[in-house]
Amino acid sequence: MKDEPLAASEALHVVGWRKPALRRDLGITLHPLDEDPLKVPAGMASWEPWPAHLAAERFEETLHDLIRARQEIVPAPDHIGYDRAATAE
Repeated sequence: MKDEPLAASEALHVVGWRKPALRRDLGITLHPLDEDPLKVPAGMASWEPWPAHLAAERFEETLHDLIRARQEIVPAPDHIGYDRAATAE
C-alpha cells in the first residue's frame, strides 16, 4: 500500500481533520481509507495510535519475518546475518 492514502487516512482518523479540510487546507486529494489496514491489537480501537513498546514489537516481528523470508530465497552471507540477541543488549 502506498503512503499517500495512509497519510490521508491518518489525518482524518487520528489527527481529526474533516474530509473537506483535507483537500482545502492540506491539499490532500486522495480518498482516505475507511477501514484500518492494520490488525487492531486487543483492547484498542481502530486507528488508535499504538504505544511505543507495541509498535516496536510489531516492527521487530515484521522485520524478522521479512529476514526469514529473504533467507529462504537467498541465504545471507555469514557476515551480514542478523542476530536478534545481539541487538537486544
